[in-house]
Amino acid sequence: MAWNPWVWLRRLRPVAGALALALAAPAWAADEADLKAAIVFNLLMFADWPAAAQPAPGAPWVLCIPPAHPAAAAFKPLQGRPLRGARLALQAWPVAAGAPPCHAAFVGDAETGEGEPRPTPGLLLISDAQLPPRAAAIVLQPRDAKLVFSVNLGAARRAELQLSAKLLRLAQGVQE
Repeated sequence: MAWNPWVWLRRLRPVAGALALALAAPAWAADEADLKAAIVFNLLMFADWPAAAQPAPGAPWVLCIPPAHPAAAAFKPLQGRPLRGARLALQAWPVAAGAPPCHAAFVGDAETGEGEPRPTPGLLLISDAQLPPRAAAIVLQPRDAKLVFSVNLGAARRAELQLSAKLLRLAQGVQE
């Protein structure tokens, strides 16, 4: 069967539409914390982890969030949602001894101080700090009554992650 771009467009429309809606929604249309949670969840669909960093069969994808982060409560409804053939599990950041490792972490200003946290192989670090930290692969920022994001490809590469070309096209800025 010949490649038909319309078939692929129909398959990608729900994911792309959800991400575009979350990114384009004005901050006043919903609580900013809820928008951040929706955007972070959708961003997880556009990253590829190395095989060694993916969850074992039956294990969840782990998203870590500092309990003191202002948006932490908005992430709770995401617990157990289907994600990439598994379920999403939320966990406190920093990770306690014996806890499963994080696949992604959403951190704020308090956690992005000088040199901390650092890019770790297999960890997609997303931040909403005002100044993009060197470690964060993706930074969410309010701009013109919207939440936008920029991408730090160097941090993504240091974390051994591949970010989708679609994600890069939606970004407000891409740094090497």
